Amino acid sequence: MYIYLLHNKNEALDAFKVFKAEVENQCGKQIKIVRSDRGGEYYGRYTENGQAPGHFAKFL
Repeated sequence: MYIYLLHNKNEALDAFKVFKAEVENQCGKQIKIVRSDRGGEYYGRYTENGQAPGHFAKFL
């Protein structure tokens, strides 16, 4: 296992994909729950029509 440092918030999805693959491979189980602070890099941004899901939310 290695440490993946983020230089920008938009790198969160790529880092999670690496983490997810490594954990699921080592444990032989799938990740079922992801908790976050509901930041824009995870859930997307609010628009006048409501919340527009970001890439991370669409991946999950």
